[in-house]
Amino acid sequence: MKEMIQNAVDAIRAVAGAHPSVGLILGSGLGGLADVLEDASFVEYASIPGFPVSTAPGHAGRFVLGRLAGHGVVCMQGRFHFYEGYPMSHIAAPVRVMKALGVETLLVTNALSLIHISEPTRQAEISYAVFCLKKKKPTRQKKKTEQKKRGI
Repeated sequence: MKEMIQNAVDAIRAVAGAHPSVGLILGSGLGGLADVLEDASFVEYASIPGFPVSTAPGHAGRFVLGRLAGHGVVCMQGRFHFYEGYPMSHIAAPVRVMKALGVETLLVTNALSLIHISEPTRQAEISYAVFCLKKKKPTRQKKKTEQKKRGI
């Protein structure tokens, strides 16, 4: 498993050289979010030795790296499923790859069997994902200041 993860990291860095801080696992119908990444690079799962390949219809089967809302991002455009015959260790491998690439925040989406979602719904989902990335966490000092104002 460690060798598979290292092979994936090496393959991704050879193409993208990126150090993303955010990972996105895109559910069915939401792969279009990867299309809006700036300076995108693509790494096909099939090009990574020993890495699983997505067989689900509509799953592109690749990592997409770029920038979204000012953040370095790696997206899984298509993922693996237990029903495809992969052991759970292989299904979890992409998350380990993302961690090895430097990802600190992981967002996981799914369509909940809503594969045929409308375009307005798809755009709303993409807009929400971008909003979540743009939203900044308050600093510790800012939290303390807010608590003092409220008398906490």
